[in-house]
Amino acid sequence: SAGMTEEEYCRWHPHTVGCNTNKRCCTGNFVGCQACLAGIPEEVYCKTIDPFIPGCSRYALTEVEHTASKALSLAATDPADGDSPVVIRACCMAMNAKCLACVDGVTEEEYCAENPETPGCKPPVACCAAMISSCLACMAGITEEEYCEQNSETPGCDELRDLADSDKVGCFEWVSDESCAFDMKRVKTIEFDVEWSDCQGLWFAPIWTFADPWIAPQGLSGEIDFVESCPVPGIRTNLGCYSVPGDDECKDGKAWGQAGAEQGGPKHFKMEMTGSDLKTYVCDIDGSGCQVSASYGGYLDKVHPMSGGADNKFHFVSDVWNGAAGDGGWSGCEAQRQPDTNCQYAITNIKMTSNDDQPMYGNPTSKCAHLNAKEQVQGWLANGERGVAEEGKGKADKTTE
Repeated sequence: SAGMTEEEYCRWHPHTVGCNTNKRCCTGNFVGCQACLAGIPEEVYCKTIDPFIPGCSRYALTEVEHTASKALSLAATDPADGDSPVVIRACCMAMNAKCLACVDGVTEEEYCAENPETPGCKPPVACCAAMISSCLACMAGITEEEYCEQNSETPGCDELRDLADSDKVGCFEWVSDESCAFDMKRVKTIEFDVEWSDCQGLWFAPIWTFADPWIAPQGLSGEIDFVESCPVPGIRTNLGCYSVPGDDECKDGKAWGQAGAEQGGPKHFKMEMTGSDLKTYVCDIDGSGCQVSASYGGYLDKVHPMSGGADNKFHFVSDVWNGAAGDGGWSGCEAQRQPDTNCQYAITNIKMTSNDDQPMYGNPTSKCAHLNAKEQVQGWLANGERGVAEEGKGKADKTTE
């Protein structure tokens, strides 16, 4: 490009043949790869180029830096005009649609229209050609529900209305309340038994945990999907490792069950924390024959709820998604709407132990105190805490009366 040195050109177009010939850099959309390609430290890349790329969470921006990284523009002189001001954009340098559109001075949609194969561009939707509501809605670029509101006589809309009347269609969720929130840094083990039946084609997660606020990507959010049918029909333990491709210590396992018409399980599940490392196992119901189902080295040091000195509390969740597409999870998990499902599942014998020999829920009045491992509670009481426990229990009994 005219008016640029080779070094300047390579900074903006790092994948060009001849650039970075003396470096061996990965090419993934992760801060370690992109900072290497740009020839600058990771922290500098995160604070001046693209603070939202995976891996930048460890370099937290101040409010001023965050605002500057989004709004930075520099006044310059147009050499053809002599003194006409032009705007030089501060663009990210990843080889994706967002960054390349910024460099070219066009919108992301305009860039993708000309360069549809660029990473980050949504692939063109292939719509069916039948004259039914689902195909016509796809052609119109709106949801089937929106199309049927405007064209209620179209074939297929009656079926859609019937689905809406089903009490089994929708998104159903249970979340533990604040009294049952727990500190992941104190967790030594979480164990439970699980079984399910008649859940074919359904996206469901009998038990998982997260911390609020949930901050993307999934692999850095702290979310642990202990048991989830994703992608359907496989039952897996999912940590979201797909979203942190540069981290070889995050490993989602293979499917260890199937969400079919037959009964699944019963299985015994166990999560262990060793230092900051997380590992999960699926075992026979008697605790034997355990196999690793997922692992995440350095989990406590990497995920948002605990990084940078944070200590956000975790909650348990159980949910069934049997509605329609709402985010990337529906398509990513290959979910299907099942209006006649008879899916049933059970999570029983939940037991938690801490790494400090104290019950996870020290207050005996807590509704989640029964999740404490009995042996740890007994040891705690034997070490002089009985009076405190009995006093708390007495208050709970009095309140109940």
